[in-house]
Amino acid sequence: MNKPYQKSTVLKVHHPPLSPEQKLAKKREKNRRRRQLKIARRKEEGRLRQQTTVIKKTKYLERRAKREAKELLVNDKKPAQHVALPMSKTTGSYITTTKRYVFNK
Repeated sequence: MNKPYQKSTVLKVHHPPLSPEQKLAKKREKNRRRRQLKIARRKEEGRLRQQTTVIKKTKYLERRAKREAKELLVNDKKPAQHVALPMSKTTGSYITTTKRYVFNK
């Protein structure tokens, strides 16, 4: 059955509850401290990363531009009127928002 556990003799200090603003401020401060520690640790290991997000973003944009150019080429080769539209399974209507199809007006 259940073992009777020994009660802890350490008294807990009850702080008054924090207001939502104080809670947020505390969380923000904690996160900031964690970030700073992380950066400091990286610095002393000598592997401080710089601007990875910028590099990632530009790579992503390059890939997107290449893909869109390729799609335009494909769409130029075949007449767009004959491209079958994908049908929506739920509404039973045609999906026209896909970028893949360029229609001749």
